[in-house]
Amino acid sequence: MLPPGKPFSSAPCRRARSLAPAVLLLAAVMLAAPARARANGRIDVAHTERDRQRADACILGGVVIYTDPYIASRLHYGDIVANIARMCATPFARYADDRGFDAAMAQSLLRRVIEAGLRGQFREDGSSEAGRDAR
Repeated sequence: MLPPGKPFSSAPCRRARSLAPAVLLLAAVMLAAPARARANGRIDVAHTERDRQRADACILGGVVIYTDPYIASRLHYGDIVANIARMCATPFARYADDRGFDAAMAQSLLRRVIEAGLRGQFREDGSSEAGRDAR
């Protein structure tokens, strides 16, 4: 329930709406990834879906954390991507293992998904280091 006088234009709601395109892109990238044989034929689809959702949640959580102006102003874009990749390495590794991705492909996909989540999250005026590096 929303507090009185706080319409959907509050900061958390605006941030969630701005992340919606990234979520859709993330889902498209995950689903469009090559359908390779599973590493273990006994892994059921529900486990793969659960692991994908955990990886997605971790990446989106990292995007929300590292796009906070207080945190982002102190870091470069590359540092932000690296920090989110480290933060989400374990959940994403489980998903990549379920899908049978090799390590290089998994790292590449993880970086692309993080960069897609960060796209458009920084100001373009160049007032912060993260904003300049994000262009």
